Amino acid sequence: MLVFHSKPNSQSRVTIVGEYNDEGLSVTAARCGKRDNFSKKIGRAIASGRFNKNHFCLQIPTEERTVANFLNIANNLADQIAQDTKFKEHITSYTINQEVLNT
Repeated sequence: MLVFHSKPNSQSRVTIVGEYNDEGLSVTAARCGKRDNFSKKIGRAIASGRFNKNHFCLQIPTEERTVANFLNIANNLADQIAQDTKFKEHITSYTINQEVLNT
């Protein structure tokens, strides 16, 4: 399982977990609340639990199955999720910029 933790900024921090499969990359996330202290361990546990239960997962079709590709996609997703307080309701409608998929 691949794990990405967003960098600190003015918005909430995000943990993305994902795994490559036959269809491309499957990912899910955990978002730290504004009042919470960010913890990589807790973020990873929440996101991994959602991933293992297939809750709030997004399937991204991609041919490139590298760690660098995952990091590009996760960074793009983290930016979207950090701004969305209801990301669990919206995650399946997120889109990844084609430019991100081709880098």
